[in-house]
Amino acid sequence: MFEKLKKMISLSKDLPQAAAGRVQEPDNLSPDDHAVSSKGNVGSSGQPPLLRVTVPLSEVALGDPVIMGLDPKLLQRRQIRNPEAFSLFETVMKKTGILDSIPLSATKYIEKMQNAYADHLAKSMMFISRRDQFEGCRRLMILGESIMRSPEKLIVMIDDRGLLRCSLVSRIDPDAARDVSSVAEVLELMRHGIEGWEIQAYTPDFNLNKRTKSAKVLAHEAVDWLPVMRWENKLDPNEDPVAIEGEPKTRREKKALRDARRDINAAVNRANGQIRGIIRNRHVGRQNFVRWAICDALDPDILRTMRGTTRTSIKDCMRLCATEFDTVTKTRTDEDDRLSKFRMQAIKAFPILSDKFLQNPLYQREIDAGLPLIPFIAEDHGVREQDVRKLLGLTWQKAAVSPNSADVRINQIYALPGSHQPVKRQDYRDLDLLTEFGREIYRETLSQVMERLGENGDPFRFNHKLRENPPRDIRDSIGFLMEKLYIPALMHRAMQFATEKDLDLETEAFDQHALAQRITSEFKVKELIELSERYHRNIHRYEDRISKIEVENSWPAFVGAINLSKGITASEITSSDRMSYQGRHENHCVGGYVSNVLNATGQKATFIFSLEDGEGILSTVEMRVRIKETRRSIPDGAPDAFEVVETLKADIAQNRAMSNEAPSGVAIKNADLLAREIEKIDAGTFTEYLKKLDGHNAVQREVNKIPRSIRSAGYSPYRKDHLMDAWDELSTLLPRSVRKMGLDGFIDSFDLKGVKFSHSPGNRQVNPWDEDYFGEISKKKLALAATVDAPLPALDLDRGEEYVDDAPIHMAAE
Repeated sequence: MFEKLKKMISLSKDLPQAAAGRVQEPDNLSPDDHAVSSKGNVGSSGQPPLLRVTVPLSEVALGDPVIMGLDPKLLQRRQIRNPEAFSLFETVMKKTGILDSIPLSATKYIEKMQNAYADHLAKSMMFISRRDQFEGCRRLMILGESIMRSPEKLIVMIDDRGLLRCSLVSRIDPDAARDVSSVAEVLELMRHGIEGWEIQAYTPDFNLNKRTKSAKVLAHEAVDWLPVMRWENKLDPNEDPVAIEGEPKTRREKKALRDARRDINAAVNRANGQIRGIIRNRHVGRQNFVRWAICDALDPDILRTMRGTTRTSIKDCMRLCATEFDTVTKTRTDEDDRLSKFRMQAIKAFPILSDKFLQNPLYQREIDAGLPLIPFIAEDHGVREQDVRKLLGLTWQKAAVSPNSADVRINQIYALPGSHQPVKRQDYRDLDLLTEFGREIYRETLSQVMERLGENGDPFRFNHKLRENPPRDIRDSIGFLMEKLYIPALMHRAMQFATEKDLDLETEAFDQHALAQRITSEFKVKELIELSERYHRNIHRYEDRISKIEVENSWPAFVGAINLSKGITASEITSSDRMSYQGRHENHCVGGYVSNVLNATGQKATFIFSLEDGEGILSTVEMRVRIKETRRSIPDGAPDAFEVVETLKADIAQNRAMSNEAPSGVAIKNADLLAREIEKIDAGTFTEYLKKLDGHNAVQREVNKIPRSIRSAGYSPYRKDHLMDAWDELSTLLPRSVRKMGLDGFIDSFDLKGVKFSHSPGNRQVNPWDEDYFGEISKKKLALAATVDAPLPALDLDRGEEYVDDAPIHMAAE
């Protein structure tokens, strides 16, 4: 409909208007009224057409060449035709079979709907002039109440400079003798005034972009007046829509009655959908036509600025035009031009701050006063003026953010050094990736990691590789190297020291964060990316060649296998062997996610699914499921009474195809479908699963008695031959400076600070790091005291304090 109307108004010179509905001659036309009518134009049937109504005009209006030069159709009062003439509802009900089932009640319903539809069309009437049809304006529009949700008839005008104005046609005297309904009468009100009527400034709630949320809401409101048709409560309750003789007795008769009622309900629902769809599409077509007519006549510079900043509402447009308080009849002043100039300059200078400029009164005051903006913005944001200059000319599109969430990106830009500012849109888009990289790998802020990346060149030169190897993958590769080589080497060094000093390793406690910091300090950024690539490419070869211990593990299933769509199945992985196979087959690191699944809590759990079709594996999905509590009011209860309802919330943490590639569209769609299927499961079932998993973990805890360093490494770090095998296989992943140490140098390079050792009860309290003491006990072992009257005090060397504890004595390395 929009394209049809657009073609009519742009191509036809003889058509001065576009209007919804048709008109008819009123019965109470007075022969004494001043009237103008057109001659001829007799229809093909010999009957005069419907457009024959004239309207009363004042003497002043009759002498106005603008009004008298109108097309004769615009000098006539537009009226909607009688409701009885509409056949929309009757036609739809016939097609859906409702009239055949419930003819009497449906007839009454049709009459009610037709009256409502006639009132709706009367409020949807509109007139849109041709371009430059009237002197002093590019386009004039007269719109009914429902087009822009205005309280009364609305006048929209784009003046000869392309500035938008809106005004209401308001009746100030309820007893006014005349009505204002035709185009000629509205023009008379605008040019000469009519007693009892006035034009008021008004800003409608209307968006020129039909794809915005507000535009979609307004489109749906077009059918809010339309009641929902339900035969059981809208039709005659005494009339049974299903005619049968007697009460149904047999099972067959009861089934036939249920089927008949179901068919009627289905027919009513189809009719509802068709009627609402037809009316909504017609109304949306009118609204889109108005949008095009405004944008076509608006100043191109203003329109371009609005679209570039997504400030496309009528309110924002009128503020840029400085017409928010003007009527369509007000004379433009130099002050208005000055305000419009200042506002346009501010938006063009800082497009990314357009939301603040148009919504915040403090910014509006500064802009309208013509004051410098940079000092004010710097004070408001708490930054330096030179930081604010980084935003000059920056649009939200280039900054790669949505207009409503630009604050995070602005703060990132402020934090960046001046020499490391993004240039391209992709550079801005990658700021989030670099922020995550600094936080996950180096525990640094964005500015710190940008300094690190920019030491020897462009800080954005690694972005392409980081998109292929996200921080999470790099962190996994660091964790793998730490568990398979760094921790075993540290523990081997600790065992050597304990043997040399005649101590026992009390625990395998070590600072993983310190080890991770050592790895990231030894590797350059480029080497970390290469480490991730090689790790994910060869993970299973490394596991096969260095693992000496294998512990099979399995756990109960939550959903098992779920059939999704078109032969695609989601299979839950419930064993370490199956997970290892999935990782080997798909060439990614899911084989190491056993602990992610087993470490479930009382409220959430992680699941691994394999999406498969008849030909093989589509992708691997990591699904995180948790219990979500929602407060819901109790029906028929106290106003403040509510109940807590528990449901499941499923989130897709990862969805990866082979070799960590992005999944196909089919895999993405079915992963979403899997999440929705899991959310349908009762929360109680999920709680029972967590209990089963906890019972399984009790068995797993027996396996966990194997020292952690052995379980994570897959071999004994205390055996030099095992460690040598791991070094031979994994040393190729290390930087050259570390490889040159050799295995012995690598082991000796570890600092034992924080590793704990112990003596048996009864030994005298000593400092295990005292070389004189160890020189003495190397000749003679300490004997246990014959009796111990009280627990011996143990020295905490980290704090330099004494405390009383039950044996054994703990001593931490410094």
